[in-house]
Amino acid sequence: MGTTIHQLACVRETQQSKIIDIEQLKSMSNGTINSDYLTSKLIEMQELMDHQCNELISARSRIHELINRNKELEERSCLFQRDLSHTYEQINKYQRDLKESQAQKEDQEERISTLEKRYLNIQKETTHLNEFNNRLENELSTKETQLQHAEEKHQALQDKYDLLEQKFQYQNEIDLSSKQNGQILTPYSTNEDKLHQLQNEYDDLQIELTRARQREKVTEEHNIRLSATVDKLLAESNERLQIQLKERMQLLEEKNNFTQENEKLKKQLDEIQNERTKFLEEIDKLKNELDYVRRELQNIKQQKTETILNSSQNNFNSTSQSIPIIIDTSNRRRNMTTPIVNDHILQVGQLKIRINLSSIV
Repeated sequence: MGTTIHQLACVRETQQSKIIDIEQLKSMSNGTINSDYLTSKLIEMQELMDHQCNELISARSRIHELINRNKELEERSCLFQRDLSHTYEQINKYQRDLKESQAQKEDQEERISTLEKRYLNIQKETTHLNEFNNRLENELSTKETQLQHAEEKHQALQDKYDLLEQKFQYQNEIDLSSKQNGQILTPYSTNEDKLHQLQNEYDDLQIELTRARQREKVTEEHNIRLSATVDKLLAESNERLQIQLKERMQLLEEKNNFTQENEKLKKQLDEIQNERTKFLEEIDKLKNELDYVRRELQNIKQQKTETILNSSQNNFNSTSQSIPIIIDTSNRRRNMTTPIVNDHILQVGQLKIRINLSSIV
């Protein structure tokens, strides 16, 4: 761009020098002018016009280069816009993925909360079952102590019964011996009554013992059932707890995976946003360059139109002005060949200027 500015400055200087020369010719045309001087001036003007034409051609080539550069910059801006649209699509996709992952994360957290509640409920149930089991064990221990006391009592009664049977047998033997001897012993009737009472007590104790054994069997069966139910409940609770722990571990692993994926997506979004800012900065730079190139093109076009208008106006002024004849006091009827030659030279110069201007345009 610096070279184009320098060339434009050179063209302006040459245009100003040309305008000065034309003004000098105008000022000199008011008086008498020599044909040699006019031809030399026309040659100089022709050279200046050629030089300006060359400069304009170079400026035109520079304009074409700037136009090509503008096209390249526009193509690059289109590519950057496509990249930006692609990055916007990626950003939207990542945002949708983030929303889906957050929704899945919320669902997993809700499932974890429900599992924790279920886990707490199962823990409460297990505590209640353990308390109930302890209560049953205490009742079983009390029943066992009662059973031991009943067995001890039964053993004592059994010993007592054995003693009474021995006494009864001894008494029967005495009765038999007394009957054989014909002797009736009245004091032994009381012993028989006592023996009947003891027999009745023994029967009652036997009945109580059978009842106690039946109760013991019922309590044992009940304890077995309770222990079986407790074992089943504990096994089921353990299985549930293990399943819930496995599910919770899986949920935690999935949560960790989701967090890692979220972090990766956030990093990718940050990278894409950084690339987006870079693309925007480059687009701003390209826009500034395009504006600068457009301004330069407008300036060059304006200068070109000004130079064409000035050259056409100067040519028109030079043709419209008549070249005066040199008057001699000695011979007023001088030969008119020189002005005709001068007019011919001027016409040739005008034609050349017009041809050059048409070629430039």
